[in-house]
Amino acid sequence: MEYGVVIIVVAIALVAMRTYLVRSFQEKYRQTGDVFGEGEQFKPGLTQATESKSTKDIPDTPEEKQETCSNVLAQITQLKAQNKDNLQTATKLDKTSADLQKQAKAIKKTAPEEAKLLLQQAQELTGQANSLREQVIINNQTIAQLTADYPDCF
Repeated sequence: MEYGVVIIVVAIALVAMRTYLVRSFQEKYRQTGDVFGEGEQFKPGLTQATESKSTKDIPDTPEEKQETCSNVLAQITQLKAQNKDNLQTATKLDKTSADLQKQAKAIKKTAPEEAKLLLQQAQELTGQANSLREQVIINNQTIAQLTADYPDCF
């Protein structure tokens, strides 16, 4: 009789722990899968395997090659024009900022609050000029990358 009660208690404990045991095994399987799958998961309906041609590949036909090169050259021309405009605007902003700083210095003793506002405006203009220069650097990097990716176009 006592053995029967012990067996029943153990059986009830195992049934109660079933959920925890199953989750533990599933976690171990998931961790192992993450190691082999590098953390990526397959999502039915979302994960798709497709074959695509790299945008950096020069097409085989002369017409496609000419069209790709035309697009690349147009993009580079646009970036160079944007660089020219950005540098001109940055130069104007620097000049305006310098003028504001001179004005602030001139009125510093007579109107300190106005001088402070002028200096803030000058700093904002300098920040805008620096942002434009950073954009020029990014554009130059893009131009260099396009030139490296499409050497047959040059």
